[in-house]
Amino acid sequence: MHWQGGRCRQLPRHRRQRGKSLPHGVYRERHYQSDRQCEYVRAIAFALLGEDESKTAAATLNQMVIENGYHLNTGFLSTPFLCDVLAKYGYVDTAYKLLLQPDAPGWLYEVGKGATTVWETWTGIDENGKPHESLNHYSYGAICGWLFGGVCGIHYADGTLTIVLRPTNRWAGESCLRFPAAAL
Repeated sequence: MHWQGGRCRQLPRHRRQRGKSLPHGVYRERHYQSDRQCEYVRAIAFALLGEDESKTAAATLNQMVIENGYHLNTGFLSTPFLCDVLAKYGYVDTAYKLLLQPDAPGWLYEVGKGATTVWETWTGIDENGKPHESLNHYSYGAICGWLFGGVCGIHYADGTLTIVLRPTNRWAGESCLRFPAAAL
């Protein structure tokens, strides 16, 4: 894919090839359907659906997350975009409930178990305290993109190092970064 100005120049071609781009999803009566959260996340995040389809897909995704007890079941490719997609389409509370989920799978589960790093799996330490996978892994740490952009509202402006504060969350104005010379 070729990127220009933050957008993929080949999106029109990819939208024409939806069936190939979204192999697990099915189109029925002009709506995308899948039983997997990840399929909705990628279809919306990568603009493979039209705007009306994206709104409908986001509503379905939101309901799937609720029905799953505010637990995610996305994988490596979809997890970084899940909360951002939910928040973009008005499901900010669902995004926060996911973020603050204390049970596995959830980011705070490992914190509750004493983690100071992000684990490779949601349950990286067994009942006996023995690690069974890497305890320092990026995959689930991808939520940090939404923490900075969505929760704190820190965005790059026009590809420069200018920081634009634009929180899109229910706690707007409460986020703060402290530096030796100032606070944002």
